[in-house]
Amino acid sequence: MENVWSNSAWTLPTWSNLITGSYTSNHLNYLPRSYYSSNPKNEKLSSSIKSKSTIFELFQKNNFVTASYSPYPRINPTYNFDRGVDIMKYCEGQNNNEILNEIRGHIELFNDTSNFIVAHLMDLHHSAKGFKELADFSNFSDKNFNYQNKINEKSYSNNFKKAEFVEPKNFHEEKDLQGIIKSTDKTLNFFLNYLSEKKFDDFTIILLGDHGTRLNKFTLNDDILNKYHQNIGFFIKDKKNRSFNSKKNKIIETIDIFPSLLSRYGLTRSKSIINEFDGRNTIFSNHKKNYHLAESIYDNEYNILVNSKKIYLYSSYLLSKKTIKKKLNYKYLSEKNELINSNSKNKLLKKLDNIEKKHIKRNKLKKNEK
Repeated sequence: MENVWSNSAWTLPTWSNLITGSYTSNHLNYLPRSYYSSNPKNEKLSSSIKSKSTIFELFQKNNFVTASYSPYPRINPTYNFDRGVDIMKYCEGQNNNEILNEIRGHIELFNDTSNFIVAHLMDLHHSAKGFKELADFSNFSDKNFNYQNKINEKSYSNNFKKAEFVEPKNFHEEKDLQGIIKSTDKTLNFFLNYLSEKKFDDFTIILLGDHGTRLNKFTLNDDILNKYHQNIGFFIKDKKNRSFNSKKNKIIETIDIFPSLLSRYGLTRSKSIINEFDGRNTIFSNHKKNYHLAESIYDNEYNILVNSKKIYLYSSYLLSKKTIKKKLNYKYLSEKNELINSNSKNKLLKKLDNIEKKHIKRNKLKKNEK
């Protein structure tokens, strides 16, 4: 599927989007700090999952062995990420191949029961061991370039000087990433072949990114959210539902995975559970979305992206103590990332405005009463 989108800009809130089925402005777990202190007063400064249910809890209640495998330090119990998780493994320094080996061991150990496993693979984000393996260089160009030396040699006080290293740096990072993707594809292919040989009665396998890849990121567009960064890789293999080709252009968001899987396994018996979600069952139903929405809440700024198929709206708001104070700026951009005049008579601009206003009105961030 190609039209799949992340609802956040970085991993901590995105993981929370995934396991709660809620937007960041509703689960409110976005602060890059958690509760380590024994002083109860400090708990007010912490960030954690406070939703009624997580995806792990509902599968656990239905007799699945639940597990989380991740090398990302913030996926830890202090954010309440262990709720409903039977096995929570911090895979520090482990690359994709090693984490998948952990999961193979899990499957072999619990081969007589149902399993719900979420694995977080980080090789495409950064090298787990601080260096790349030989396989990662399989697709790298011979035209290597030591851009780090260029950056250290020069000062970039204007765009002209900056341009002297932007192109080769972007070239290097793109070729570097292509090599890692190729290596990861082979690793995942071996793992999927292993799962196919196990001949399970039923299974669903979803592979996705928590945010997109910012190739050519040294550009004049420094928006925290943009449609290229939010567009994520997504692959699904399902023994019961095999025909996904007709759905590849459907809009699917991270928040849709939780309600989709509950529907898939017949676990949506309670309306109160369904009402908790911002997401919908877009994967295993004919429900269609007309837009995708992403948020970034960081420091004193709240950013929101509303993305239709042809135009997207990007807005920034001043934020103080979880309260939206005022609008700082906004802009409309085309499919080609070109600015659109806000006075344009295009009806879609007003529609995106209304979507944004309704979302802000309904979310759990406080609003300035003035």
